[in-house]
Amino acid sequence: MPKAGDRTPPAWTALTTPENVDEIHRLLFAGLGPRAVAQKVQATDPPMFPDTATLRIERWFQRYRTAFILPERTREVLLAAKERGVTSVRRKLDLVEELEDLALEHRARFHRGLAAEKDEPLPLPAVTRLAVVYGEALERLARLYLETGLMQRVPRRVSGMLQDLLGNRAVFEFTEEEAARFSKDRLLEGVATETPEEGA
Repeated sequence: MPKAGDRTPPAWTALTTPENVDEIHRLLFAGLGPRAVAQKVQATDPPMFPDTATLRIERWFQRYRTAFILPERTREVLLAAKERGVTSVRRKLDLVEELEDLALEHRARFHRGLAAEKDEPLPLPAVTRLAVVYGEALERLARLYLETGLMQRVPRRVSGMLQDLLGNRAVFEFTEEEAARFSKDRLLEGVATETPEEGA
């Protein structure tokens, strides 16, 4: 039966009982074709629409399916998709919380391993494994941050335009690789390098 706020119910709905209209609506919504529903309602004793040709009833139901059934099914699908999306995000946020706790545990174990390693002459294999596990936990956590929007993805390329006092304009681009090289160069600043002349 059409809900309040929908289009005005078609005239044929007044020719039978509300219970029959609900049954027709249910059958059409379930996916039964207009012809099959028309034949079904006319096969009852007595027929739902006496003295009305089955072909005419089929046309009623075709229009009704287009005007009422299909929009209702679309609304239900969209609502279900929205609810599923909300549920999915909620589950991911719960998983983020669990992974954060796990990452903190790995961090504590890793730092305890580093402290124990200071008294050893060589790196401990167990500490290396702890570092790998800790790094993997952080990587999984970062991916979930991106998926849930808790962390924004940094653009791999930045572009812009500079203008001097004379009005001259210059377009520039700065890529992620250039940024990495720039950072490396800055880190190397001040690191003493011995030239052949200095070593002589």
